[in-house]
Amino acid sequence: MTTQGKSWTTASFIAVSLFCTLAATPASAATVYTGTVGHPEVASQLASFKQTAFALRDQADELRSVTANRQMHWRTHSVHLETLRQHVNELGEMLVSLENLQHRANPAQRTAIEQARPHLAAAAAGLKQSISLIAEHRNSVYWSSYAESINTISVYATALHESMDAILDYENARTRLHQLELLTPIEGS
Repeated sequence: MTTQGKSWTTASFIAVSLFCTLAATPASAATVYTGTVGHPEVASQLASFKQTAFALRDQADELRSVTANRQMHWRTHSVHLETLRQHVNELGEMLVSLENLQHRANPAQRTAIEQARPHLAAAAAGLKQSISLIAEHRNSVYWSSYAESINTISVYATALHESMDAILDYENARTRLHQLELLTPIEGS
């Protein structure tokens, strides 16, 4: 096996490990926060998660367009896949941390955390398949099965970002409304 083959095997192993971690780690079942305003630490971590999800979506969309071009070298694809792997691994670590804080989260924050797992796991599965295809055969970047696996990554990365964006926008609007209600007495006006 060549050095490049070993590095792709290692990368594939890492993606598989992350996928298994995402699939096997249950959400925390500790005492549930019932307040209206979200926990600041959870809010901060969710904002970072959303930002990294955006980077994943952006990179996945770029790779999808490169794949449709069918004129890029397999090494170019490898660079994109490595960046995607880094984003997926980072998101996986962030998600585990968020799940550990889930008992502090308000309902909207809990929803965001719960919605992240299936999208991230599906994107990781597509990434694992893409890495495996290149590790097996470099010319697989021109095959329809490779294009389908890249499309899977893109679809689920987009779904992950869009769900985080919608839920966090909703949470931010609720927080602003709650702050306005606290600052502006509505009664008697």
